[in-house]
Amino acid sequence: MTLISLLISLSTYLPRELLLRFLGQREQLLCVVGVNRDYWIGGSDENHEGLWLWTDGTLMRTGVPLWYHCTSISQQPDGGSSENCAVMRWDSFYHIHDVSCYTSRSVICESRTH
Repeated sequence: MTLISLLISLSTYLPRELLLRFLGQREQLLCVVGVNRDYWIGGSDENHEGLWLWTDGTLMRTGVPLWYHCTSISQQPDGGSSENCAVMRWDSFYHIHDVSCYTSRSVICESRTH
């Protein structure tokens, strides 16, 4: 049996709600200044700009309720070809943003056995 870990895919709103509960508990336990509270998740449009896919190859929905949207700031994803990886940012209540794939963040993985 082989254990495979990939960045998590949030294909529905319910897993995001469960994940937010976990992250909220983590924040209460850690409460450490300087700990990176943004999380890589398994979405990217690196292979084809504008076509967001999860690590398992399934289509990643963009827009609300998962992606960040504020009327004073453009709708995420908004980074063009320089921001191709998905991250949940703590400063926007863990909504998804597109960011450069080469920055340091925490990760959330899911494991499967084969």
